[in-house]
Amino acid sequence: MTLEQRLARTLRRADAYGPSSDLLARMQHSIEADAAHRRTVRRILAAAVAAVVVVGVYMWLTVSVDPGGRLVVRVWAVELFEIAVLLGSLLALAPMIRRFGRIYVADAFRVSPATGDRFLTLLDLAYYLFFTGVLIIGADLTTLDTTVSLQRGLAGTLDRVAAFLALMGVTHVVNLLAIPAAGLIFGSVHRRAVRRAAGRDAPPLSQPAVAADRVGTWLVFGLAAVVLVGAVLAVGVAIGIGLR
Repeated sequence: MTLEQRLARTLRRADAYGPSSDLLARMQHSIEADAAHRRTVRRILAAAVAAVVVVGVYMWLTVSVDPGGRLVVRVWAVELFEIAVLLGSLLALAPMIRRFGRIYVADAFRVSPATGDRFLTLLDLAYYLFFTGVLIIGADLTTLDTTVSLQRGLAGTLDRVAAFLALMGVTHVVNLLAIPAAGLIFGSVHRRAVRRAAGRDAPPLSQPAVAADRVGTWLVFGLAAVVLVGAVLAVGVAIGIGLR
């Protein structure tokens, strides 16, 4: 067989192969992801433009000029603007935190994914209750009828918004540390319950399981000690306040 014949036969065999379905699936997924990213960017830009327009109209309606030529604003307008910004931050960040936190919680509660979902739901409830309470506590309703300079009002709003976002960051760092501990304790309790139900038929524990149970036990004792010390301190403070 000549070289030309062998080359022709090889090319005919190559023509018989169809495109890889896996490659087509990856290309389709890439195209869909790119389209979703473009839609997200367009929505973010539209929301930013709308927010700028709303803020501009709001300031045009609420800001005035005093006899000294200063820009002034009523305190109720500043408080309303601050509450709107804080509520917007609370509602905008919650879905993002839940979406990225679902995988983290599922990995921590791999023994029972359903328990992880319920734990995430409870965290969502605690998230809204805690930060709504912080928002209400931070609202100042005693000086709503007064007037302040625009610079002072905006500076105070920026400080409170920054403190609110910093508090959100700190609480979520605490969550990042607490969720693995909760998953470890739950896994240890679940493993012991399963072994107790199996009785003598339970297989021997592996070394990682033994280490995890030991860490879970120390975590429980540590949390109990912290709660006990906190309760004693709270009772002491209450007694001290009562004696005054």
